[in-house]
Amino acid sequence: MAKAEVTIPLDLPDVRVVQTATSERGEIIITIESIKAGTSCRKCGKWITKLHGRDEWVTIRHLPVFGRPTYLRYRPHRYQCQDCEDHPTTTQKLEWHDANSPHSFAYDDHILLQLVNSTIEDVSIKERLSYDSVAGALERRMEASVDWSVIGAIEILGLDEIALKKGQGN
Repeated sequence: MAKAEVTIPLDLPDVRVVQTATSERGEIIITIESIKAGTSCRKCGKWITKLHGRDEWVTIRHLPVFGRPTYLRYRPHRYQCQDCEDHPTTTQKLEWHDANSPHSFAYDDHILLQLVNSTIEDVSIKERLSYDSVAGALERRMEASVDWSVIGAIEILGLDEIALKKGQGN
């Protein structure tokens, strides 16, 4: 008897799905490759298109599918700049993932949504992540400071009773 299958769009620009698999633990692993040709040189900033191989495999957490953890697996392309003196290589930057993050931007946004009316500990249990992974997603996706120059006026300001009494000897 054949297994029923469903096709779901990844909504990731400039990628092609190479393979899908299910791990022994039931996780979905999607192997993808970039179809974006080139990147900006890390030294001069020019657009470079001379392919110079690929980096090591990267596996990152992505949005869950049917309640199962889902991972994207890919090898970033490396490009060589012909204009710079020492011909440096640059790893391609993809607009849906930060090179230093274990999650896609979409998954970080999913974690932020899970944090509404929940604690970091609650979300770490629900998503089967470490406390530090959830806190890291929060740090990556939320600004640490406010640009007050873009805010004209604050018309309504809500404070709770703890904020009102803080510092008043209570």
